[in-house]
Amino acid sequence: MASSCQNNLNMFGIISGLWTAVALSIYTIYSKFVAQKHNPWAALTYGMLSVSLLLLVAFPPSIKVFDGFPYNTTLFLLYISLFTMIIPYGLFLLGMRFIKPHQASITATLEPVVALVLSGLLSLELLTPIKLMGCLFIISSVILLAYQNITNKEQNENNSG
Repeated sequence: MASSCQNNLNMFGIISGLWTAVALSIYTIYSKFVAQKHNPWAALTYGMLSVSLLLLVAFPPSIKVFDGFPYNTTLFLLYISLFTMIIPYGLFLLGMRFIKPHQASITATLEPVVALVLSGLLSLELLTPIKLMGCLFIISSVILLAYQNITNKEQNENNSG
C-alpha cells in the first residue's frame, strides 16, 4: 500500500503545498503587525484591492466573457466572495489584535472541522473514523490552547496581585 501512495505523489504538488505553508506562515505573522497598526477592514480592503488590480493588469479579462452573463451568477459570485473571503479574512485580522500568531494558526485549523461536519450534515457525506479522529485532534489542540491561555492569565493575575 505504501508504494501505491508514493506512486501518486506529485513533486509539483508537494513543493506547492510547502510554499503555501510558508506563505500562510508569513501572512499570519505579518497580519499581527498590520492589525495592531491599522484598521483590519481597511487593511483587508487595500490588500484585496491591490491584488485584484495586479491580477487585472496581468490577466486582463475579455469583454466577451461578460456577454450574456446571468444576473443570478453575479449574485452567487458576490455571495461566495463575501462569505469565503471578505468576512473570514476580516474577522481573522480583527482577531489578530487579541491573540498571538501561533494561536491564530491553531485556531484557524477549526475551519476544515466545521467544513467536514457541515458537509456530513448537509450533503450526507460519510464521516469516516479517520476523519473524526482528525477532527478530535484539532478540537483537542484548540481546547489545550484555550486552557493554556486561561492558566497564563491566572498566573499573571496572581503574580501582579
